[in-house]
Amino acid sequence: MKLRMERHGPGQCIPFRRHDTLGEEKHPIDEQSLGQSKKPGRGNLFRFIYDRRPVKITVREKNGGGVKDRYGGVTGVFVLEGELLVPSSSSPKHSTVLVFMHPAASMNMLSMPVGLARAGVHVLLCSSRYAGNDSALIMEKCVKDLGVFVAHAKETLGYKKVVLGGWSGGGSLSVFYQSQATAASHQRIQVPVDLSSVKLPRADGLLVLAAHASRARILTECLDPSIFLFSKSTHHEENKRLEQYDLYSKSAPKAPYAHSFLRSFRQAQIDRSLRITKWAREQVKRDNGGACFVVEGTMADPRWLDPSIDPNDRDRSRPWCYLGDPCTANNMPTGLARFSSAASWLSQFSYHDTNADAVSHIRCVEEHLPCLFLENGADDGCPTTHPRDVFRACVSRDKTYVRIPKARHYYDGQPEKLKEAVRVVMSWLVDRDFVDIAMPGEAPKKPPNLSLQTMRTEFDGSRAMQITGINHLALVSSDMERTCRFYGQVLGLRLSKTIALPGGGQHFFFELLDGNSLAFFFFPDSRAPNPGISAPSQQQMLAEGKHPSAMGSMNHVAFNVPLGKLTEYRKRIKGSNLSGYVSPIVYHADVEAGYVFDENDERVSWKSCYFFDPDGVLLELTCQTKQHTKENVEEHVSHVPLKALWRSQL
Repeated sequence: MKLRMERHGPGQCIPFRRHDTLGEEKHPIDEQSLGQSKKPGRGNLFRFIYDRRPVKITVREKNGGGVKDRYGGVTGVFVLEGELLVPSSSSPKHSTVLVFMHPAASMNMLSMPVGLARAGVHVLLCSSRYAGNDSALIMEKCVKDLGVFVAHAKETLGYKKVVLGGWSGGGSLSVFYQSQATAASHQRIQVPVDLSSVKLPRADGLLVLAAHASRARILTECLDPSIFLFSKSTHHEENKRLEQYDLYSKSAPKAPYAHSFLRSFRQAQIDRSLRITKWAREQVKRDNGGACFVVEGTMADPRWLDPSIDPNDRDRSRPWCYLGDPCTANNMPTGLARFSSAASWLSQFSYHDTNADAVSHIRCVEEHLPCLFLENGADDGCPTTHPRDVFRACVSRDKTYVRIPKARHYYDGQPEKLKEAVRVVMSWLVDRDFVDIAMPGEAPKKPPNLSLQTMRTEFDGSRAMQITGINHLALVSSDMERTCRFYGQVLGLRLSKTIALPGGGQHFFFELLDGNSLAFFFFPDSRAPNPGISAPSQQQMLAEGKHPSAMGSMNHVAFNVPLGKLTEYRKRIKGSNLSGYVSPIVYHADVEAGYVFDENDERVSWKSCYFFDPDGVLLELTCQTKQHTKENVEEHVSHVPLKALWRSQL
């Protein structure tokens, strides 16, 4: 398949309301960067809010598979952590999750996966056991960690399909993983870690997004060849012979560099990598794989000084790389591979010994595996040759290559480029039936199924089951004694039945005057409430006067009371110490705001008072002042139901 470059025009993007995701106040994807409209709709790409759910998986690793990790605490036991981003709407047809993992970094706040979640895709962000510290990182163990998350996504979280999201350094890891998951047990990598018997469920699709071919290759292309081994403070004679390769010295050749110099320079980089590799091999041979060392000079790629090398849309006005000024990054404390161990070097950074090379492993994936490769046109961290080489080597018959012109590695300060990239991924997912989201601007495939006339004539109750009322509504209490005091004393309901449940639980019933009941469970192992999700938030009610809750939740319970008793009962509840919030009386009316201030307004349908019980359940006392009968159905049934943003519902 030929290398195919596509230009995808950015779409309009309008924000949605602020949500409660902590730590995102300054995220690149926010209301200010996306526009000013307050009404999400079908024309918007980032139209979903989403929930962040922590994922923690305890792993008990036996024998380490050939390389033993050393941790404080219980030997062989560690916890993998991640976050599941769940959008505010779910397709009834599909169940796909994108799984992102970087070998050494957390991806929880990166703009690409966050953008995909806000476009409506479920995203699982995974951290390997080495997140935040790659000094002892073993790539084969990252493959094992990714396998744990993929299995968790399918077996515990219930997703039917998994698409690997290989972004930046996670690209080669994702390709490595899929290659091993596809291979027969006897064909898998067995040194330095034996993967032959490791559970590695296959993914159903592969994204390679602004990704390096391997950590070893990107490091080798950045190694400073003017350093003989680890540092300029040793091997003085050897270092002196290599001074001609010091790009940052006053006597260094200036860009643009001659081809002969670049050939010699690249070979000197490989030679330095091999010297470190030989030292590391000797340490491992002596059973000293944990031997640590500092590597000076790790950002000396001529590309960042000479934009004519592997040219793209990156800044040509100054030397620059994804870590800033390359001269400074060459020896900055947090530079690439600055501190390493012998075994880790061989696994992730050795040009000659690493197993984690995407160009090699992409040749081993299934021919039918859908693969998307995305190149950022102004990438200052991933050279153009890397994704193109991996794409050319890919054996899949369903492979696509897309270039986003002028997009930088992190899309920093480029919300429009981020939208363009997310749109590419979304279109690819939709076209392959991974997700069922209607793309912005997509016209409905058929007219709405329901009309006002249909609703008025068919939903008239003539075919109703003989449902005579609600027998009981069951809620959950955290303290049954306190619940009894509130509903039995403050509201004055009759406690009609108590039941003891196996395991120490209880089930109590309070009878209403119409013979129906309000019931409560007490479970000793119930989880804590999640205000704003499991039920309305009292804090949001106080601050904004709003009471949203998650789909599928019970939002509130409304009790009928006589009109003349509403004020009296409100005072009784407000005078107790068991409700944290009691609203003024609200006059609901058929107006744009939903309420009026004049209780005598003829448009008023309900008069209500809202309050919370001791466990945060939102309750309502209401008097219905207007009846909605069949005779006035045209007045009261006047809105066509809104649809979800999913293709199967268009």
